[in-house]
Amino acid sequence: MNKFILFCCLVIISLGFSAAVSAAETFPPYKAGQVPQNVVELWKDYDARREPLDIKGMASSRGT
Repeated sequence: MNKFILFCCLVIISLGFSAAVSAAETFPPYKAGQVPQNVVELWKDYDARREPLDIKGMASSRGT
């Protein structure tokens, strides 16, 4: 039983690690001296169209 639990933990950890490695950063980390100093600098390179939205359409039973 202990070996099975250890195996499951290792599988879960490896899956989590592979998902974290393959995910792209929305905002890459800043280097020293390159931290934005205001809101305009913070959002200047952000493109909302680059990342897909995770949405689901739902049907409505109302007549509106």
